[in-house]
Amino acid sequence: MFADVSVSPQPLDYLERFSALTHSVNIELPAMNKLFPNFENSQINYTKKVLLESLANVAKQASVFNWDDEGGIPVNRSSLEFAKIFLSYYPHDLMMPSLYPDPDGSIGMDWDFSDGTNLIATIMPSGEIAYSVYGDSEKTYGSIIWNKTSFPIQLRNIIKTYE
Repeated sequence: MFADVSVSPQPLDYLERFSALTHSVNIELPAMNKLFPNFENSQINYTKKVLLESLANVAKQASVFNWDDEGGIPVNRSSLEFAKIFLSYYPHDLMMPSLYPDPDGSIGMDWDFSDGTNLIATIMPSGEIAYSVYGDSEKTYGSIIWNKTSFPIQLRNIIKTYE
């Protein structure tokens, strides 16, 4: 009575498949580049695309005064520009942060690591990056005077420590 119709699932695009593969089985990037030419460039572009789309959503979410119903001010234009630069240098091999607007107009980033440690970093209107690392037994905080020409090595080292 009914025709036997089998629907094949939509294939994941190349990048999603191999990004998931590298994260789930921890394949080294050079090996992936051998198997799939241009993998690294695709991964870099994908990471930046996801982060910049997230930043656009943050800016839209906090575009008016009192966006949080608690007096939050709109995202500061300087913080937004510095965040764009920061994310353009974001290493594709690092865990991606969650982005959010801070009520003071700055851009916040949050990394929740599997051991329960959290890293919170804030891009201030001056371009300075304030950070705090906290977990069960430790709390560290500081600020980074960022040269805006590369990803801050101090932040990379903190992320790599807990990743």
